[in-house]
Amino acid sequence: MQEDRRFDSEIIIDEEQPLQVQDETLPSIPYKLYTTALLLTFLGLLLIVFGILIQSDSSQNKDGGKILWLIGVMLLIPGVFYGVRLVIAYRSKDVHLRNEILANIPI
Repeated sequence: MQEDRRFDSEIIIDEEQPLQVQDETLPSIPYKLYTTALLLTFLGLLLIVFGILIQSDSSQNKDGGKILWLIGVMLLIPGVFYGVRLVIAYRSKDVHLRNEILANIPI
């Protein structure tokens, strides 16, 4: 069995037909999704830190810190989840795996 070392081609060996090479290029990763995931993660962490600072200050109302924590966690969870999925898709050399990951991300 021969192998092609290029990542953009796949060799198909069939006994009835000669060797065929199908060109399957890796789909590009939408960089707007990277930006959105990073923005959600950064804003989530920022709101969590502000919530901690507000709750540690004894002169202010403590409810504002809890609200910032809640909003920060709500932003952080999807930001980290989709950020990790995009990194996995970016590092993948398999066309089918990358297509599957990108198809499951809402655009």
